[in-house]
Amino acid sequence: MPLLMLIFWVIVALSVAVTNFTGIAMKIQVNEKLRREQQFSWWNGHFRKVWQKYEELYPDSWLPLIAQGSFWLCVGLGAMARAYFFWISN
Repeated sequence: MPLLMLIFWVIVALSVAVTNFTGIAMKIQVNEKLRREQQFSWWNGHFRKVWQKYEELYPDSWLPLIAQGSFWLCVGLGAMARAYFFWISN
């Protein structure tokens, strides 16, 4: 059982890392294409706007799909972990 939990948390950590790295990569590529006054700042949390702009600039790229898929994988795994811990506590 501890090995399964370790594998589970490694998968969660990897999906979080993939989500963050794809978001950063998209923001870098979008900011390179935009004029200085249109660029996204690094401390804002408007990743949906970055994804939309990235899809406009790079319509054939898989990066937004990977970012959204890994985000929803994180959400699903978090819900599974919460349900599991709720089930164990009862």
